[in-house]
Amino acid sequence: MPRHKTVQASRETPATKKTIPQAGIAPLPTVPVAGVSSLKVDSFEELMSHESEILERISRLRNGGNLFITHPFMLFEDIGVELSERAREEILDHEPHLSALSPTPYNALKESQEEQHIHFHIKGLFRKEQR
Repeated sequence: MPRHKTVQASRETPATKKTIPQAGIAPLPTVPVAGVSSLKVDSFEELMSHESEILERISRLRNGGNLFITHPFMLFEDIGVELSERAREEILDHEPHLSALSPTPYNALKESQEEQHIHFHIKGLFRKEQR
């Protein structure tokens, strides 16, 4: 019986086709990621133009997909994506449910040393179409 259940979310891109490292392979880094250059984003459109790079950053993290599902804004900060107030507002226009997220689950997962039994592989940041 497999030890992990994989849940796939959103669109598929080459950056997210990686798998969770198996035993004996060096663990993925945790957040915040040291040595990653910051990426300043001023709009939802600009965020989506950098989607592949951001997905790559998420996929390189231990529990990156799970952290994204838990609180994308906190994860963006931890991986060096600096959202302007305008970009944040535009994201909330597209995904209003993100305005009510608690930092507690994100912080607990970020600090956890326990192996997670469900891993999210993020294949796209947000829906691109307008509401």
